[in-house]
Amino acid sequence: MSAARFNGAAVWAGLPPEAQAAIGAAALEHEAAFRYFAAVYREGSGATPAVRSGEDAIDHTRERLDDLIDDYVPAVEYVDPEDRPMLPSTLGPVCRACGHGGVGLASLGAWWTEEDLCSACAGGAS
Repeated sequence: MSAARFNGAAVWAGLPPEAQAAIGAAALEHEAAFRYFAAVYREGSGATPAVRSGEDAIDHTRERLDDLIDDYVPAVEYVDPEDRPMLPSTLGPVCRACGHGGVGLASLGAWWTEEDLCSACAGGAS
C-alpha cells in the first residue's frame, strides 16, 4: 500500500474549466442518482420499477463520470512514483495490518495505537 495519497483538490485545480464543468456536473448527476435510489429503496421492497430505474441511473452516471475522468485526468495521477495505486487524501489514516480506517475502524470498536496501527491489530501486526 502506498503511503502517498491521491490529492483530488490539486488535480481538480489543474484541470481546464471545461473539464471541471463536465466532471462536476457528472459527479452531481451521480450523487442525484444515488440519492434517488436510496430513497426509493427505503420506500419499497424488491425489484420495483423505481428501484430498477435507480439502479440503472447509478450505473449510467457512474459510467459517464468514469469516461469523463478517463478523458481529462491522466492515469499517472492515481499512482505513486513506484506505480502503486494511491488512496484518496480525504480518507484519513488506514491501519497497516487490516486496512481499516475511518468508519471501518469505528465499526470494529477499535482506536489508533500508532499512527498506522489500530487496537484490533496491535497484538499481532508488524
